Amino acid sequence: MHSLVKPAVVHSEFGHAVPVYFLDTAITENAAADQSLTDHLYRGDEHYRLCQEVVLGLGGVAMLRALGHQGVQAYHMNEGHSVLVPLALLEEQTWGRGLHAVTSAEKEAVCQRCVFTTHTPVLAGHDNFSLDLVREVLGDERTDFLITTKCCTNGVLSMASLALEFSRYVNGVSMRQYNAGPCKVLITKWLHRVANASALRASYDDDAQYEMSRC
Repeated sequence: MHSLVKPAVVHSEFGHAVPVYFLDTAITENAAADQSLTDHLYRGDEHYRLCQEVVLGLGGVAMLRALGHQGVQAYHMNEGHSVLVPLALLEEQTWGRGLHAVTSAEKEAVCQRCVFTTHTPVLAGHDNFSLDLVREVLGDERTDFLITTKCCTNGVLSMASLALEFSRYVNGVSMRQYNAGPCKVLITKWLHRVANASALRASYDDDAQYEMSRC
């Protein structure tokens, strides 16, 4: 699958210029089904949504590399749509060896580069995909690796759990996220990684972060 990159620049009221890159799959090199993946936001079936998350997470990291961004210090994953970013980083860490050979030190190195923010205090707002679908879209090696993490339960991959497992900081927009019933159970499993917004802002260099978002 190929993507066309459409660059733009956003200027803040404080004078900062922030590069924004849009990924577009509607190019002739792609199959007809793949060309439609960037047509709609929050629409389609689970296969469509997972493929979108592949474009954003795996494709986003590949795009940054193609544009020469090799030394990114922090990847800010906004909601669960981009949480395949850690998988892409792990594949870079284990290049030539395969994900089955990933070490605990390599996992921690990826965690140290990832930050996760959630705005959604209900479980229904977080994507879950059957492992059969994950295997169909991501292939055997990636799926087998994900099964070894804490992110899969009862044959289902939780994208929120994947983000929590591979982030050094987890940020909610308010305490409502933490106190919201079933979501409190999900967050508590990774409570050692949760930080408040002020600590998050102070934890990485503003000039070396890239936000992966489907907004």
